[in-house]
Amino acid sequence: MINKIKELLGIDFEDKSKDGKIQFCIDLVTDMVLNYCNIDSIPERLNNVITALCTDAYRKAAYGNESLTGDEKSIRRGDTTIEYVTAADITAAVSGSDFLAQYKTQLNRFRKVKFP
Repeated sequence: MINKIKELLGIDFEDKSKDGKIQFCIDLVTDMVLNYCNIDSIPERLNNVITALCTDAYRKAAYGNESLTGDEKSIRRGDTTIEYVTAADITAAVSGSDFLAQYKTQLNRFRKVKFP
């Protein structure tokens, strides 16, 4: 799955420096899907959905741009202000409930009702 995600993100297959971040995205998205669907394992038919979600998570969390993970919110030079995304913004963007929204149609097919 890592190679498929690298291909979608345009990352060279030989570049192993981002494998840890990609694996984190896979683990995070897998947990999110398992929790949303109330299932114990990922069905094979959801592998492409997981891959698409992982590429979205990688891009949204700006893992490819490490300069965006600092705590600086903005820099002002004269009359120009540049605003940056903070680590807190990144975490909120990926873990927010609307992150799965565009995939709910596909995920709902695998969702099980959970009784208290």
